[in-house]
Amino acid sequence: MDNLMTDYIRIQLSESHRLFEIMLNDRPLLENLVGITKSCIQCFEEGGKVLLAGSGGNAADAQHIAREFVTRFIFDA
Repeated sequence: MDNLMTDYIRIQLSESHRLFEIMLNDRPLLENLVGITKSCIQCFEEGGKVLLAGSGGNAADAQHIAREFVTRFIFDA
């Protein structure tokens, strides 16, 4: 059973690594992420807010991102 679980974990980690490599080499994706990041920074600097939404698992992702923004500001202030 332990070998089966170890193999499963290795496969999942390898697949994650493969996907990250693809993302790291995807210039349009990286350019879009830079643009999104700059837009968020500009919005915050101008006193605006970024709205995040989702349903189900995406709602949990939105909450996580919102928490990262808030706790980051608290620690950096």
